[in-house]
Amino acid sequence: MRPSIFPESRFEGDEEIVYLHCDAAQPSMTCDGLLCINEPGWFNVLNPSAGQLRRFPPGPGPVKGPQENWLLGFGRDNVTGRYKIVRMCFHDCYEFGILDIETGVWSKLRSPPHNMLPGSKSVCVNGSIYWLQISAGYIILAMDLHEESYHGVHHLPATWVTQETQLVNLEDRLAMAMTTNVGPEWILEIWSMDIEGKGWSKGYSWSKSYSISLAHGVGFSWPWQKRWFTPVWVSKQGNLLFYDNHKRLFKYYSGTDEIRCLSSNICVISSYVENLAPLPLKPSHTHHDLGNSNSKFSTSRCHLFPTRGSWISKVLFTSILFGYICLPL
Repeated sequence: MRPSIFPESRFEGDEEIVYLHCDAAQPSMTCDGLLCINEPGWFNVLNPSAGQLRRFPPGPGPVKGPQENWLLGFGRDNVTGRYKIVRMCFHDCYEFGILDIETGVWSKLRSPPHNMLPGSKSVCVNGSIYWLQISAGYIILAMDLHEESYHGVHHLPATWVTQETQLVNLEDRLAMAMTTNVGPEWILEIWSMDIEGKGWSKGYSWSKSYSISLAHGVGFSWPWQKRWFTPVWVSKQGNLLFYDNHKRLFKYYSGTDEIRCLSSNICVISSYVENLAPLPLKPSHTHHDLGNSNSKFSTSRCHLFPTRGSWISKVLFTSILFGYICLPL
């Protein structure tokens, strides 16, 4: 079965929902409209706008340790503009590497100051990759992709951080989404981080961006039903798209304090950002043209542009039932 884009998108209010066939079980990371999917033996970097796919080996040589023990990151170096993949392993082996997709070359990284648990979700914001670790305590590990240096964010919001807390890039700011209870009512709180100063004088401050009552429009029984919520995108009107771990997509209307469910069976990748810059191609790269049916990987081109005269948010999804892109064959 070849990957394919469904020919018709669906509108829910002002939201254009476009679907992509892909294996939702494989770890995926996004940055600036590019999608990085890790599968056994390969990293696949996809640009849906340009219709391109590049494949890279998971290391400069044979990789030790199972894939489930990896800590992964994907993002853009703000100084050079190059996209990079970070792979770390703290279990069964001790390996740290970074891949520059411009050159296709892996380089060694020095070890970070903290051992991190594998599988922690990463997010890239303004040239740094962040990982949230929650165990006996909690910490955010940050890595500057240009300097290849690490630092820890120890001062987190004065709210209870749990295993359900999500780390996201929201409006080019690092943000944390968590549920808290105020009496009998459960609230989705979203805190955004600001960076003050540089170098050793760098400091962090957090401000609450949203406090959304989940009493109406979400519908779950706490604590018997484990739920967490991940913000996706904020419109110019301040309305928020977010999804939960039960494949449901919601829209919060800030003006009316209302929540509507847009879809009840969908796996969200991210908001869609048009990126027409072609992925680099070096002689050593394995090349796959997404429009070429003879390639091992093939897809159609994605066109997720706003309708003229209206403000459309563009959201990239995968779904086992409906589909919208990029399934390894």
